[in-house]
Amino acid sequence: MGCNISQPKMAGKEYENALSEISFFEEMRSVLKTIISLPNAKEDLIQNIAEKLCETFNAVSIYEVAHELERSLELWEKTELHIAVIGETGAGKSSFINAMRGLKPGDVGAAQVGVTATTSNPICYESPNDPNVKFWDLPGIGAPEFRSNDYLEKVNFHRYDFFIILCSKRFRDIHIDLAQIIDNEKKKFYFVRTKVDEDLTNMERDYPRTFNEANVLQNIRDECNRYFQVYMGSFIPQVFLLSSCKLERFDFYLLIERLEGDLPILKKLKFILNLPNVSSDIIQQKKQLLEGELWKVSLVTACINAVPLPDFPVAFNASFLQKYMADMYKKFGLDGDSLALLAWHINKPVEELKAQIKSSQEEYISTDSIIKKCFNIVMTFVVFWNKYFPLSVVTSLANVGLSFTSTSRMLYKFLDQVAEDAERVSKEALKHVEYDINRPLNRT
Repeated sequence: MGCNISQPKMAGKEYENALSEISFFEEMRSVLKTIISLPNAKEDLIQNIAEKLCETFNAVSIYEVAHELERSLELWEKTELHIAVIGETGAGKSSFINAMRGLKPGDVGAAQVGVTATTSNPICYESPNDPNVKFWDLPGIGAPEFRSNDYLEKVNFHRYDFFIILCSKRFRDIHIDLAQIIDNEKKKFYFVRTKVDEDLTNMERDYPRTFNEANVLQNIRDECNRYFQVYMGSFIPQVFLLSSCKLERFDFYLLIERLEGDLPILKKLKFILNLPNVSSDIIQQKKQLLEGELWKVSLVTACINAVPLPDFPVAFNASFLQKYMADMYKKFGLDGDSLALLAWHINKPVEELKAQIKSSQEEYISTDSIIKKCFNIVMTFVVFWNKYFPLSVVTSLANVGLSFTSTSRMLYKFLDQVAEDAERVSKEALKHVEYDINRPLNRT
């Protein structure tokens, strides 16, 4: 799904035309996805695109819409997401924040983890790949001086987009009080029962003959539901069972799915694209979201600050593409810093992880290589392209359409390759995950 487009400052008719054009490109995405899956461009599909371009571009200014899309992409980049994490001392707030950022105790920028109170004021922890995604570790709510009525005011309540309420044992009155205050202020909150892995370990140790993991998990859910039924009446909120040490297990994906459905589109993009690659499902979610943005990037790069190819009437904004593709590496954890951190976590040379990457690695993405890729794709289309465009629009409409289509095909292929690379790197790392779980991570 694409970003929300802010309303352009145009007259009514012009705005309607712009919306018509945006709708056109949403429809054309399906055609483009068909094209990129083919080894060679097919004439009937080229004719289909050419006819749609002529019909739409003759009605509105493609450049005006491109500028609006550029502004929407900039808005996406600048959008901030503030996530508040609340819980009693020892509930695992710091561990949860680290896990959601792909970090472990001892990593640079990791939240301090300890059994004593380590948080007296709200502390902000930024996502390693995007400083606009911020997790806030709020002061523990179990202290004697805690008062629910003024707690949220003291921690700057209105700053946060939603609240994660953590509990490692049993939910208590203070959790319910906070939830009701948050709800009264029309903010979202989510109950998370942490340290489920410890519960399972303890039960298996104490009852080895009768231990059943599914039964233990269900008993935890039932206990939470009984409490909520007593203190919250007919409204029984969903409780998500999690382990910060094994984030991909238990209810992690249910929580992600719930947040994805509740967040506005720009904040959803921020949230999902900055999750750690703990599984193939997360990688595929990132890929699906980025697919919805590629047509916008392609149109912007074809229309704004585009530089013509030498001796060829097609133009691209190669520097814009370079920045976007490098950022894509970050989103999938394939940049140098992310790979180095992952290699440290699994105690393996970073070269073993880089060996899993088949696409052009980050340091080799240059404007020259991007232009070459686009040029090669252009040549597969140009045989048919001019056949379906009238000569009067060849120098403008046809060139923009050709640049747009070629860039889209290049970006879709690049996204496929990067997602596949992320899958391979993740699988390689998972080979060593059991060793990593209990390994001391303090760097010297």
